[in-house]
Amino acid sequence: MATTINLMTAIANTDIDVFVGLGKIPSDVIRTIVDYLPKCMLPELLYFPPIREVVASAILSKMLISNVLQRNTDYSECNCDLLDITPKKLKRAIDQWNIFPKFVVIKDFNLFKAVLDLSPQVLHNAINLYGVFCVKSDADRQKSLEILVNSNVKFSHLALMNFGHVTTLPAVTTSLTLGDTTLASYMVDGLKRLHVSQGFIEERVTSYNFPSSLEDLEIEGPRSPKVILPPNLRKLRLATIPDSIESMTGQAAKIEELSLALPHIESFDEIGFVSPNLKILNIEYCGKLTNYDGLKKFQNLKELSIKYCNYPIGVFAGNLFPNLKKFYYQAKDIDDTLEDFELSEYFDNVTLKFPPNIKHFSIKFANFMTVDLNTLFFPHTLKHLELWGLSFSDGYLHLSENLEYVRIRSPELEFDDNFRIPQKMKYFQVTANYFYFETSDFMYHLPDGLEHLQLVSRKDGDMGQLYNKVQWPKSLKIFRLHYFSFNPRSLAFLKLSKSCLEEIDIRGGHYKRLNADSLPKSVRVLILKKMGIQELCGSFERLNNLNKLLVTHTNLRNQAPIKLPVSSLSLIDLRYCKLDTKSPFVVSIRQEKNKNTCLKVKESDFWGMSDMEM
Repeated sequence: MATTINLMTAIANTDIDVFVGLGKIPSDVIRTIVDYLPKCMLPELLYFPPIREVVASAILSKMLISNVLQRNTDYSECNCDLLDITPKKLKRAIDQWNIFPKFVVIKDFNLFKAVLDLSPQVLHNAINLYGVFCVKSDADRQKSLEILVNSNVKFSHLALMNFGHVTTLPAVTTSLTLGDTTLASYMVDGLKRLHVSQGFIEERVTSYNFPSSLEDLEIEGPRSPKVILPPNLRKLRLATIPDSIESMTGQAAKIEELSLALPHIESFDEIGFVSPNLKILNIEYCGKLTNYDGLKKFQNLKELSIKYCNYPIGVFAGNLFPNLKKFYYQAKDIDDTLEDFELSEYFDNVTLKFPPNIKHFSIKFANFMTVDLNTLFFPHTLKHLELWGLSFSDGYLHLSENLEYVRIRSPELEFDDNFRIPQKMKYFQVTANYFYFETSDFMYHLPDGLEHLQLVSRKDGDMGQLYNKVQWPKSLKIFRLHYFSFNPRSLAFLKLSKSCLEEIDIRGGHYKRLNADSLPKSVRVLILKKMGIQELCGSFERLNNLNKLLVTHTNLRNQAPIKLPVSSLSLIDLRYCKLDTKSPFVVSIRQEKNKNTCLKVKESDFWGMSDMEM
C-alpha cells in the first residue's frame, strides 16, 4: 500500500526516478503493484520504458469498447474496474504489444461490428466476453441477429434487448439476459444464469423449460407461462404472475435463495413448490400477502427480508427459525411513499418477537406501528439493531448488552437514570422529536470502542446539564448533539479538546462564546448551528485539519476578524448569520500567502442583513 501511494505521488510530481527504479525489481512484483493502482493512472505509466510492457498488459487485460474515452484526472476518485478504448486504438495496441484482452465488454452493436471487421480475434480469443445489445426498430432486429449468429463469436454473458421473437440464438456459455425478447426454446445447453424480463411482448411457449445446468433464474413481467424449475437451481427471483410453478423433481431441494415480488398472492401456500434448504428469502411488493404462516416451513432460513408488504406479526413466536441471523423489514420507500398494500390489522402496542439466535434486526419506515415497551426484550445474541420510523408506548427503552450497532428514530424516546450505552457499542445513533434522558450519567461511561455517537432531538431534548468532565474514547470520530440546550458550563465539561473527534455537529443551546482552543486539532468537519453564539475566540488557525466549517443561524455582527486554516479548508457556510459588511471569516483568504487558495463560501440568505450589506 505504501508503494502504491508513493507511485501516485510520483506521477503527480513527475518523479521519473521512482519509475526507473521499478525496472530493477521482478516483473511479477511490478505486476502486483500495478494491479493495486487506479486504472485511470495506468496510461500515464506507459511513458516509463522499464515498466511499459507490464503496464500495457494490465491495461489490455480488461477493456470496455467505447466511442467515448473517459478518465479520472483525480486518481483518488477512480474506482474503475476496466478502461475504455475505441476499436481503432484497440487494434493499434494489439499490433504493438501482441496482447489480446481476456475480458471484453461491448454495449453497442455498431461497436461490435467495428471490432469484428478490424480485430475479430479480440472477440474469439476473449475468455470472458460481455455483449449488451439493443435494437430500436423492427428492421434492425433480423439483420443484427444474423450478424451476431454468423460471427460464430461465443459470449460468456449476453444481453438482448427488444429483439422480439428469436429462433436462433448466438452462442452463449454462462449468462443470458432477455428484455422484451423471447426464444423458441429456453433449453440453452450449459447455461448457468438466465434473466427474462417481458414487459411489452407475449411468450409463444406454453411453459418455461430450462436446462438442468441452470443455477440462477430471474423472471419479470406482468404474466408468464407455467414455470418448470430445473433440478440444480440455487437462486430464483419471480416478479410476475405465472400460470403455475412446478419442479421437475417435485421439490426445489437445491434452491438456497428465493426472491418473490408476487402482488397476487395472499398466502405462502400459493407459491406451489417446497424448498426445504432455503437460506435467503426476499419478499417485495406482495401487497395482498397477509398470511405468513407458510414461512414456518422454511426453518433453515438464515436471512429474511420483507419490503413493501404487511409486517409478519406473530411469525417469530415460539422460538422458531433457530438459524435466522438477519431480519430486515421496510414498509415504505425513503421518500415516505407507502406502497400499495392494506394494513391487515391495527399495529398498536405490538409485542415484538425475535428469533432465538438473531444478530441483525431492522425495521424501517413503519410509522403505523407502535411497539409496547413493557414487552420489549432484545435477545442477548443481537448485535445490529435498527428501529427507524416507528413509535413506542409510554415507558423507558432498555437495550441489550451485546449490541454493537444501534440506529433508532421515533417521535418520542425516554431513557431512565440507569441507562448506559452498551459496552460493545461502536455506532450509536438515536433520533427523536422529543428525546429525554433522566440524567447525563451515561456520558461518563462511554464504551472504549465507540466510533460514532449521535444524539439528535428534532424539537426538544433534555438530559440535564453536565456536572463533570467527559472522558472521550480515542476511537470516537463522529459526535452529533442536537437541541439538548446545554449551557456554557456543560460545553466546558465536554472537554472536546481532549478528544480525537474528526466531525463535531452541535446544534442548539445558549453558549454566547465559543473558544476554538476548546476544540480538538483532529476535527475535519465543524458544524455550529443555532447555538446562541455571539463571539468566536481563540485560534482557529491551529485547527490545521479543518476541511468544512458551518456556522449558521448565528449573530456575529460584532465579531472580530478570525484567522482560519485556509490551506486545509474547502468550505465555509455562513448562511442565516448576522455579520458585519466585511465578514471576519474572509480576512485570512485575502492574505497574500493565500491568494491562490480555492475556497467555497456559502453566504446567501443572511439573517437580518440589509440589502446594502448583502
